[in-house]
Order: sequence, then C-alpha cells, then structure tokens
Amino acid sequence: MKSSTERVTRIAHISDLHIDADGRHGARASRVVEYLRRRAEHLAGVVITGDLTQDGLDREYEALAEVLDPLSGVLPIFVCPGNHDDRDLIRRMLLNQPGDGPVNQVVRVGELTVLLCDAVVPGSSKGELGAATLEWLAEALRGSRGPTVVAFHQPPLALGVPNLDGSRLADAQALADVLADHPQVVGILCGHVHTAVRTEFAGIPLIMAPSTAYAWKLPLDRADPDHGVTEPLVVLHEFWDDRLFTYFQPCPDYKMEQF
Repeated sequence: MKSSTERVTRIAHISDLHIDADGRHGARASRVVEYLRRRAEHLAGVVITGDLTQDGLDREYEALAEVLDPLSGVLPIFVCPGNHDDRDLIRRMLLNQPGDGPVNQVVRVGELTVLLCDAVVPGSSKGELGAATLEWLAEALRGSRGPTVVAFHQPPLALGVPNLDGSRLADAQALADVLADHPQVVGILCGHVHTAVRTEFAGIPLIMAPSTAYAWKLPLDRADPDHGVTEPLVVLHEFWDDRLFTYFQPCPDYKMEQF
C-alpha cells in the first residue's frame, strides 16, 4: 500500500465525447464530468484524447465548452484532436492559441510530463503523426527528464476489428523508433476504439480510453443486439513508485452513488 506521505499523481483520461449541437451525447459526457468534479481534489488534471465533437463545427465546440464548464477553475483539462475534430477550432476556441499546423503541447500534470500529439489527417479517419510532429515529439522527449506520458488519438496497432484497424496510426514504426531511447515514457494514452483496452506498444503500457458517447461492438459481441449500451467509463491513471497504475471506473448517475 502507498504511504500517506508518498507523492501520487492521479489523472483522469476520457475520449471520444462526440459532442453534437443537439445534445445527443452531451448528457453522457456530463455524467462523467460530474463524476470528476466530485473527485477533483484527488486529481491533478483531465486528459481527453480526441474526437471532442462529432463534426468539428463551431457550435459543437460551444456545446463542448458548456459540458466541460463544471470543471472550469476546478481541474485543468488537456486535449488533443481526433479525426472528427477541427484542429484550427480547437486551437482558437479551446486553447486560445495563435498559429496553424499540428496542435502539439507539452504540459506538466503533477509529477508527470504529458506530451499531447496531433495525429489528425484532415479529411480522413486515419491517423498519422507525420514528420513535423515526430520531430517535435523527439525534441520534447529529449527535454523531458522525469516520468512522461505520450497521448494522441488513434492507436498505433491493430486490434482485430476491421473497421478500426484500417484507421490506426499509419507511422507506428516511426513512433516506436522515437520512443526507443526514452525509458522515462511510462505510458501511452489514446482513444478512437470506443472501448477500454490495455496492452503494450514498444514495450510501454498502451491504454485506450472508451468513448463517453457509445461503445463499439467487439467481434465476439456483434451477434448480441443488447451489447453496446453501457455505463460511461472514466480511466484513472495513478503514477507512484515509478510506475503507472490504471483503473477503469463506470460512472453511474451520481445521485445514485453511495458514499
């Protein structure tokens, strides 16, 4: 067990909110936000690994801001874009940053450095970091001495689900080459697959957060018409004792929770 004096960094990880203007997915995302708000004192921040909106429209980012508003001033929120997003709108409406090109960020969250990478290929569901982001990542890793987490949207490997595997990260080997000389990377976070998965990539824990909006059916469940409607989940990462611990927590209606 952790001692009471041991420094622990806890971050929440969610993905694929797919917020649209008519609120179809906003209610489920709001349940997750409320879950996190009620536990904010125990968390250092929230990482959202893409597909913040359904169609990358101005009004959807406005709706997203309303959904996330209960965390404003309570918890820092860090985002990277997904294939349903518009990186320029994310930069302007969420980050209030000038410039163009990939939205790559270095942030400090408790004891962790988090490198948020832009893997968007405009007009495509496929992911690719590309030469510019890979060069940025390599430079950021050279400057990161402590425990580091790398985050982006599409997973860098196949999961055996054809409609998802075709849109995985195209330059996974180039990513593995960049990561090879950096043992300080304790985890890789992504989304896109709409279900919770934990495996390894390049010898590093790879954790895929499920969608707060809806779950994809995996091959063994496709014949089950009832599968796919599940409680929204939040992924909680704890870093202590030089390693990353990951928990997958359902978010029931908070009014029904027992404390």
